[in-house]
Amino acid sequence: MNDAKVKATAERVAACCAAAGWGYELVGEPPGRQRTINVLALAGYRREMVGVSDYRAQFLSLAGEPVPLGQLVSFTAEPLVARAVVLHLCWTGELAVDLTRPLEDTSLVRAAVNSDAGARQ
Repeated sequence: MNDAKVKATAERVAACCAAAGWGYELVGEPPGRQRTINVLALAGYRREMVGVSDYRAQFLSLAGEPVPLGQLVSFTAEPLVARAVVLHLCWTGELAVDLTRPLEDTSLVRAAVNSDAGARQ
C-alpha cells in the first residue's frame, strides 16, 4: 500500500465495488484455506437457477434464527434443489454462513441482516 499506483487502483476498485453494492477487501496474504475452499464451492452456485424464486422467501423466513443447513433443506420436498438454492443464497449474501469452517449439513445459516431479498421477485 506504499506504492501510489497500487493505492490509487485500490481506491478506484473499492469505489466501483461500493457502487455495485459489493464489499471489497485488499489483503496482503490469501485468506484462510477453508474460506478459500468455501468461496470456490459457493461460486458454483453464483448464477440464479430455477427454483430460487420458489424457495427464497421460505428459506429467509426459516433462517430468521440460525438453523443447520441440512435441517433447512429438509423442510422441502426437493432437498437437492433446496440445497442448491440455499448455497446460491449464501453466495448472494442473502443467507449468512461462517466461511471459516467447512460447509456441512451442521453449518448454521441465517438470514443476512442487510438482505434486500424482500425486494426481489
